[in-house]
Amino acid sequence: MSVIIVVLFFLLPPLSYKIDIRYSGAAYQENTPEYSTSINVKLKGDFDRKAKEFRGNVSINSVDYNNCRIGPSSGFLCDSPDSSLQFFGMSYSNNKFDEITLIITDSPLYSKLTGHGYTEDLIISIPSVDRSSSLNLSEKLKNSYFDNK
Repeated sequence: MSVIIVVLFFLLPPLSYKIDIRYSGAAYQENTPEYSTSINVKLKGDFDRKAKEFRGNVSINSVDYNNCRIGPSSGFLCDSPDSSLQFFGMSYSNNKFDEITLIITDSPLYSKLTGHGYTEDLIISIPSVDRSSSLNLSEKLKNSYFDNK
């Protein structure tokens, strides 16, 4: 019996693994086709496959956040300097966390990225090469999440 358990242990993929993603692209607004802003994203931490949640550090356009959680249950939130949690928006990803959409809602991060107050959600999809691929990936990940609920 113990031989079977040991063999299964080595054959199963790990429940969590290290993530180190660097992405340069753009953020878009779904209902404003002319809107685009340059984005540089760094994600460094661990991805829990069972919970489908990333935990670690996030940097967007050189604005650093620590102790972040990104997942369909938690959305996108990070510790703030006063030790409270800041909610930045929603998130969707595939099971490998190599396709990710962050939907930045009305939050301090939104103002830092746009330079103005909230008008409409920002969509950051990783990877994407243009507005169309970003919005398509976002829609695909959202649909996959809701289809599997």
